[in-house]
Amino acid sequence: MTSDPFKAVSWSTSFTNGTRFSWHFKPLLFPAGNPNSYTQIPETSPTLNISDSTSASGFQIYSIVGKCVIPSTTTFVAGFFVCDQLTIASRNQPLVIEGTIIAGQGSISPAAISSGVTFRSIYHPQTTIDLQTRGILTPYNGVGTCSNTNVPAFPVWWPGLNLQNYNTLRNCNVISLRDKANPFTWTTVDPDCGVNNTSPYVQCKRRAIHFLVREISRESDLQ
Repeated sequence: MTSDPFKAVSWSTSFTNGTRFSWHFKPLLFPAGNPNSYTQIPETSPTLNISDSTSASGFQIYSIVGKCVIPSTTTFVAGFFVCDQLTIASRNQPLVIEGTIIAGQGSISPAAISSGVTFRSIYHPQTTIDLQTRGILTPYNGVGTCSNTNVPAFPVWWPGLNLQNYNTLRNCNVISLRDKANPFTWTTVDPDCGVNNTSPYVQCKRRAIHFLVREISRESDLQ
């Protein structure tokens, strides 16, 4: 179509120069002036001291942050972070990070390395257990815990699930975390859709490189 938003552009279009804007989805400092002008997004944001992830704080999401600091008192971090600089301070106890941190520069104290720093993707089997135990993953209604007695003994794709069981399975699974930061499902250094210097609107290439598949329904052949 001829509209500017989501207009189809040529295959050779690069959205690399707009990547910083694409990642700027939950900043600590919002743009000054005209909020519709992406050129006003600041190059740096305040320092974020990342605290422990708990049931109260939940799965933490921040992007873009100028400086992300994990202090010595923090032992468990769960979330998505995009930081210009990441610093893991000196510590005498282990640190576990579950999620994704994208950083332009990183500094990890040798004492932190000696104490132990463990990174896990949200898809690591232990991550599901940890987030359920800590109450960060909770049932769909927020009541109770994701224990074996509360979660139906079916995979999330099972065709005969009612809505309540499906929502419980989904919210007690790490796949629910993907909806908390949409750019993590599609934005890359040069994504299929993005912003370039010629337009402030999101546009898409005429071909798709990265695919996001969503199942609408499933029929069962079981009698």
